[in-house]
Amino acid sequence: MAAKRYKRRKRRGGGGFILSVLTFCVVVGAIITSLTVFLKVAEIEVSGTTRYEASDIIKTSGIQTGDNMFMINKFDVAEKILDEYPYIEQIKIRRRLPDVFTFEITERKPAAYIMSGESRWLIDKNAYILQFVKKDEEINFPKITGAEVVTPRAGIRLILKNETQLPVLCEVLSALDGTEISSSVKRIEIDKLYDINLIYGDRFRVVMGDTSSLSKKVEMLRAVVAELSDFDKGTINVSAVKEARFKPNSSIDLSEKESQPETTQTTPERDLSDENSAEENVQE
Repeated sequence: MAAKRYKRRKRRGGGGFILSVLTFCVVVGAIITSLTVFLKVAEIEVSGTTRYEASDIIKTSGIQTGDNMFMINKFDVAEKILDEYPYIEQIKIRRRLPDVFTFEITERKPAAYIMSGESRWLIDKNAYILQFVKKDEEINFPKITGAEVVTPRAGIRLILKNETQLPVLCEVLSALDGTEISSSVKRIEIDKLYDINLIYGDRFRVVMGDTSSLSKKVEMLRAVVAELSDFDKGTINVSAVKEARFKPNSSIDLSEKESQPETTQTTPERDLSDENSAEENVQE
């Protein structure tokens, strides 16, 4: 008798387990149904872009009102947008419940341009190609010389025949980014990685040397230019980092052709590293 009672209790326990599983499945099904039926996209917001129309970005994303919020693959959407719009550096896609999708965009900023044959290509500080620039369009960014470009195309990172030049170029552009002097730099010469030169306005050739301590060299250049008069022309050498030298030359050749010998100096080279205002700006 005892054995029979034990079996009956066991059957009752098994039925309770099955009931629990069924209840769980019903709850999960209800949740899935609610996500599918109720959480649909009602609004799409785009922020952070000045280059592109929000409506164009939304169209490229493929997302439409009425789409299910949780059936959208955010990574696929981001990839589509980044492939289509070269100026977009980063996009964050978020769901804001109950029914809003948001695109937060960070855009690239032009930093320089480089020639490929007769074509001009605008790039950012990380050497991503932003756009082709027509011949009749003005460019107010420095020109990169001394590097050969391979198959340029908007939206990809610059490819140079000499691959060792690319990180050097990025270091120079990053060091200039956001500084007071960046708008006055007209050309960046990187043909010799140990002898990088800048052309500052129509007045100075700036000898930077290699990429060591570039930020300090840029700050020293700023200090030196601030000390010189508006009529000074010549060569500023900041390659030594701890000292700056200015060699006056009123007829200095700043053209892109091969460097020409400078005329005989009648004014001695000035060591600006000991002058107070310059020294304050090159402290280690």
